[in-house]
Amino acid sequence: MSGHQHTIPAQSVVHPKRGRLDRRIEDITERLREAEATDAVGVGSTVTVRFPGGEAETLRIAELAEALDQTLVTADSPLGRALLGRRPGDTVRHDTPDGPATAVVVSIGEPPAA
Repeated sequence: MSGHQHTIPAQSVVHPKRGRLDRRIEDITERLREAEATDAVGVGSTVTVRFPGGEAETLRIAELAEALDQTLVTADSPLGRALLGRRPGDTVRHDTPDGPATAVVVSIGEPPAA
């Protein structure tokens, strides 16, 4: 042995979680690209839905919930799962604490003019 120690520069040591995070970011970015490229609801979409009582709400479909954002619906929630892949005019069925419910997709993108 020559007595020299081989050192690895700190920047080349990859934290174990970084690879997972990088893959997750790539996955979310791809989902957003797909949502933008289609006329169907996807993660990142802004969607206006009309509920049976006639009230319309504009919601944003997201991967993760953000505190106190009442317009955000996560993709893994009952309504979020029901909306994914749907198009304007589609009726979706989803579970609520009060039982099954329906909503109609009015538009995708910015809310329609009043």
